[in-house]
Order: sequence, then C-alpha cells, then structure tokens
Amino acid sequence: MNNDFFKILGIFIISLNIIIFLIFTYYLLYVLQSNMLLPLVTQIFFISNIFFSIGVYFKMNKTYNNIEIKLENAYLSGFEAMAALVDAKDFYTGEHSKNVSKYVSIICNNLSCSKNKEDSKNKVKIAATFHDLGKIGVPDNILKNPGKLSNSDYEIMKTHPIIGANVIDKIEGFSEISTIIRHHHERWDGAGYPDGLKGNEIPFGSQIISIADTFDAITSDRVYRKGRSEDIAIKILTNEKGKQFNPELVDIFIKSISIPRY
Repeated sequence: MNNDFFKILGIFIISLNIIIFLIFTYYLLYVLQSNMLLPLVTQIFFISNIFFSIGVYFKMNKTYNNIEIKLENAYLSGFEAMAALVDAKDFYTGEHSKNVSKYVSIICNNLSCSKNKEDSKNKVKIAATFHDLGKIGVPDNILKNPGKLSNSDYEIMKTHPIIGANVIDKIEGFSEISTIIRHHHERWDGAGYPDGLKGNEIPFGSQIISIADTFDAITSDRVYRKGRSEDIAIKILTNEKGKQFNPELVDIFIKSISIPRY
C-alpha cells in the first residue's frame, strides 16, 4: 500500500459524494417536484460531506507520509547498525564507515552544484555510510587476514560491493544508492571491480567514495600494517590521478583537506 492508493481512494470518495449529491438533488427538484427548502438542506449536507471527505483524505495522506518517513528512518537505523556491526568485526577498521562518510561530505560540500543536485549529494553521503555493508557476508578469516589474500579469497572479498548493493536495493527508492555502492571499487582506468567500468561510466557518487575510502584505508591502522601519514596518502592519491581516480575529484579533495577546518 502506497501514497497512490490514498490518492485514488480520496478522489473516489469525493467523486462519489459529488455524483450522489447531483443525482439526489435532480431527483428532488425534477422528479418529486419538491420545494427549494429540502434541496437546499440536501445541498448543505452533501457539500459538507464533500468537504469532510476532502479533510479525511488529506488527514490520511499526511498520516501515511508520517508513517512512510518513520519506516524509512527505521530502515536506515537498521542498516546503520549493520554497517557498525561490519566495522566492529575488525578492530582496525572500527571507525571506517564514519571516516569515509566524513571525507565524502568534505568533497560534496566543495562541489559546485545547482540546487537540484543537492539530492544527489545526499544520496552519495548515504551510500558512503553503507558502502562496506556487504562485508557482513565475507568470512572473518578473509576479512581479518593479516597477510596477502589468495586469489580465491580475493575473489570472495570482491563480492562485497555486490552483496551490499543487493541489500540496499531492497529499500524502495534506494536504487541509485545501491548502484553507487556496487561501483565504489571501480577504477578510472577500468581495472576495478565488479564490472570493470572506466572513466565517467562509473557513477559520480562511486568516484567520490573511492577517493574517500582509499584515503582512510591509507591513514588508518590495518591488521596488516600501521596507518600512514596524510601527506603520504595525498601523494598516493596524486600519483593515482587518471589511473585509479577521477583527477578533478582528487584535486578537489586535496584542496579541501588542506584548508584548516575549525
């Protein structure tokens, strides 16, 4: 049951009242040849009923919208809890989703976009929170492996964007967010996964998350190494411009994080 159901129901009730009102008035005036007083009372009754029906419709519509918002918030809260659970699986990446969301927000806030692009920027920020949700389906022995992954284990690890995208796609209206999550490990040169997209074939939101994800991965402690400095991370991002990352977005990010933030 969705908002269209309430619109159709409201229009049906209002239309039915109008039809009954017209038929009954015609019957009284022209069939029964009644005086004007009774039709006037009838008109007042049916017009009041019509306005009452309109009021009920808007009340139902408002109630539905409130319920829809609460359900969406409940969905998001549930998935945020799942994202936190993924981070909690690995002591070394416990703040990863939050950090990536922070860096994505920095990039988005420094993009020159028209007002009609604000919704897209919000979707990217949501996708950043859930970008690693699919790791919930990766076995711990792979996720926490301190050494180099075998080819077979790496192939399993590479499924996490697909798993996460499929989970998020279950939420109505989140298909664009799902697509962003699916492609956040694609590379500008086409050597990424899962679909080998390149350049602007990669969703713009995925391009942003890729930079934020890599920056946090470099600067954070991992099970297989200690975190490196921001200067080293910036150097790596710069070297990967046009290879792993969109060059323009890298420049925006580096310039943004170089500005003192209070």
